Amino acid sequence: MKYVYYSGAQILTSDVAALALLRYATALSRATTADAVDLPAIDEFGCAVTEYLLVGPASQIALVAAPDDVLEPEDDAFALDLRRRTDALVGS
Repeated sequence: MKYVYYSGAQILTSDVAALALLRYATALSRATTADAVDLPAIDEFGCAVTEYLLVGPASQIALVAAPDDVLEPEDDAFALDLRRRTDALVGS
């Protein structure tokens, strides 16, 4: 699990989702463009939620390790979607 720090907010999400978000944000920055991202997250009660982020060149995102959770959500579909978007930006 990772905490994503974005625009003054702390968002708890899976390792897979957090790393995909960081890679996509990097590609967006290099392409000097922005995109909306629906980040799967966990709220303070442990419930699945979606955080809606606008990510672009000015975005400041930090990832910090969170306590591991045996119920870490499977965010493979989210990561695959961001990987496709990232590849489209970098021409892979």
